[in-house]
Amino acid sequence: MTAADQSPKRIVRGWWLLPTATFVALLLSLLPGTGVEPRGDALLVGAILIGVLANYPIPGQDDEASFAHAISLTLGLALGPGMMAMALAIGLTAGELVRAWIRSSPARRPGGLRERLRASSLAWSLHTISPLVALAAYQAAGGTYTAQTLAPPPLVPVIAGGAAFSISFVVLAWLNHRLLCTSRPTRAEVTILVLIAVLPVPFAAVAATAYAQMGLVALLVLGSAPAVVAPILRGQVLTESSLQRRLDEIATLSQVSQAVRAGLDLGG
Repeated sequence: MTAADQSPKRIVRGWWLLPTATFVALLLSLLPGTGVEPRGDALLVGAILIGVLANYPIPGQDDEASFAHAISLTLGLALGPGMMAMALAIGLTAGELVRAWIRSSPARRPGGLRERLRASSLAWSLHTISPLVALAAYQAAGGTYTAQTLAPPPLVPVIAGGAAFSISFVVLAWLNHRLLCTSRPTRAEVTILVLIAVLPVPFAAVAATAYAQMGLVALLVLGSAPAVVAPILRGQVLTESSLQRRLDEIATLSQVSQAVRAGLDLGG
């Protein structure tokens, strides 16, 4: 076996490095002074919504992605990286545990223990690192937290944070694709991934502003929107995928039937 053949296998075997780096980044975000004073009600609501969204990912052929970052980015823009990190740690961990171990979960992970652990850990990393990168860019560009200023987040830092989030999310999704050795995504799946990476950013800016003005009610109302939309969108994607598979099977049977008929005609 050549070195070129061994290289992809080394990358796959080193999948645990990404969750480890994510865990370190998460701990650093929990250091004192990273955001405003913790608010238990927002933490509880945010963690629950993140856990729910983690269980209703939008599926692709082999890959998937959820809207959990719509909630984490909202908490980050409103309350800072500390609150966002705590909600991510609780919500994503609980959500992935449900997917890995509860048979009746909406999107239970397939495979053996090792496969479930790897898939859950990489999904956990994807939805943790990208919001942390986004908030770091937002802060570097001079962004402030809406719960402190009671005003909308500044436009330029939002653009900087949004660009950082979208780029890091797509890059990490590609890296997960390589680490999980999934099939090449279709053009439609790439489009869905880009939309998932872009649309939550303006939503989070609006939701963070609303939270600063109206408090927990805004987080409950606006945060529930992705939690309602995600199961519906997931169901539609699964239905379309099932229909496409059936159409492909019918087309295959039709081709086989035509080939058999042609063979009988030649034999006759």
